[in-house]
Amino acid sequence: MTFQQLSYLVEVAKTGSINKTSRQLFVSQSCISSSLQQLENELNVKLLTRNSRGVELTAEGKELVQYAASILEQKNILQSLCASSPSTISTSFSVSSQRYPFVESAFLKLLQESEASFYKYTINECPMDTIIDEVRDSRSNLGVIFINSTTRRVLESILKKNELQFETLAEITPGIYLSKKHPLLRESSITMEDLCRYPYLSYKQNDGVAMDFSEEFQVPAYSSIPQRILVSDRSSAIRILSETLAFSTGSGLLDPALDEGIVTLPLESSQTIRIGWIHSKNSAIGTVGERFVSLLKVELNRYMQVTCRMQATLPSVCAGRQNMVS
Repeated sequence: MTFQQLSYLVEVAKTGSINKTSRQLFVSQSCISSSLQQLENELNVKLLTRNSRGVELTAEGKELVQYAASILEQKNILQSLCASSPSTISTSFSVSSQRYPFVESAFLKLLQESEASFYKYTINECPMDTIIDEVRDSRSNLGVIFINSTTRRVLESILKKNELQFETLAEITPGIYLSKKHPLLRESSITMEDLCRYPYLSYKQNDGVAMDFSEEFQVPAYSSIPQRILVSDRSSAIRILSETLAFSTGSGLLDPALDEGIVTLPLESSQTIRIGWIHSKNSAIGTVGERFVSLLKVELNRYMQVTCRMQATLPSVCAGRQNMVS
């Protein structure tokens, strides 16, 4: 079976005549007839029947034409890709991240300043274990995750095993996410006992994944909370936090461009969160990747500064919250 035989069959199906197909393709009728006969012999099936009006496809012929048309279209796409000149080759970049709005902001800046005529840029929000897999398997140029003192040994061991490197962007104090209408905001201080009376929201993890990969800042007392809410996307998390009395923990960073109905308070803890990006030790992230990392630093600093100013108006004091990226 050849592409040429399939092409003849598709054209005959369109014209209903070997004679018309011959004129359109500038190929002799005998050549077309011989090719189609060879195809029938190879497949051991009758594809065409002749009549006074020309030729007609059999049921088997009609079915084969559908597949043949698809195969020929895929062939044309492959030929177009291979024939592309260097000036039309698409610039490709992909980042996988935990659900951080500053990563979206950096990605948007990258899109806005891109002058490439052809590009394919991808952003993927997913759990930490998936991020590690994406970067390890080169489906993403880099990934954005966080590490704290509790998870550091486990995660650094996993990254080393997968030949990945973690680069720190900032070290920050973890935060508590609450609705702006939450009754705890009327208190001068918040204890863990206070928080545990309310539902705890967290992102759903993949089955069988250890707590070290959690997107939230883990505190042992949370395991005893009777009311738990699991979500898979950031928009659902924000809406639930803003419209209920649930709380969550994490970086504490808020989107400066949006009034999402939630606030964050510094969580009193001896531990800090190191937000950073991971990449393969065996390959470069490329020019686009380097520019994206620069934009990450700028956007993360902006989010950190705005969050500090927001927290300064709340009952809790935002003191020594984070070390800015240089």
